[in-house]
Amino acid sequence: MNRESRAMNDKISFSVPFNGDIELIDLLPNSVTEIYGRLSSDGFLSGRASYSLSSVDRDTLACVLSKFKQKGIRFNYVLNALYQGADQFSDTFFNRLSGLASYLVDIGVWGVTISLPH
Repeated sequence: MNRESRAMNDKISFSVPFNGDIELIDLLPNSVTEIYGRLSSDGFLSGRASYSLSSVDRDTLACVLSKFKQKGIRFNYVLNALYQGADQFSDTFFNRLSGLASYLVDIGVWGVTISLPH
């Protein structure tokens, strides 16, 4: 690999999904700067089928976020369903979403990816 290629590789960073395995955190290379994922059950629809999501509860997510921070890795919470059900414009939905957002801020989530423009 020439110097130019090495310099470019030093600048590349990766965002990878969290698969629920806490032990893998210590094996991540320095090029991983962001992990993305979600709770397996947060009361909101997902862009992926629920059976394909890793089992991550609130305690696990809070624990892994602390480990990510120690390694300088950001966590991006994914709320990427194109549709959230018939009540997605209701006060009830907004209150549930606000509650989730407060929780995510409290545990130190760096960002949230959404796909609904409203």
